[in-house]
Order: sequence, then structure tokens, then C-alpha cells
Amino acid sequence: MKSKKPECTLTQKEVIAYAIAFGAKNVASHILCKRLEVLNTQQKEK
Repeated sequence: MKSKKPECTLTQKEVIAYAIAFGAKNVASHILCKRLEVLNTQQKEK
């Protein structure tokens, strides 16, 4: 049994929903990385 769905079976709404979800995750992780960098540099300066 294959659990993998071919992408062509997704509706446009689903594709958009996935794009938004992944985009939000990428943006959030990017912001977290930047915040960690800032915190690290602030601690080093002290």
C-alpha cells in the first residue's frame, strides 16, 4: 500500500493551503534564526 499521494491529485485550494502553511513555517523559522543570532551577538558583546 502506497501512502504517498501524487501531487496532481491536489485541488488548487489544497495547493494554496500547503503553500501558505510551508511559507508561514519558513518565515517563522527564519525569524527565529534571526532572533537567535541577535541574542547570541548581544550575549557576546556583554
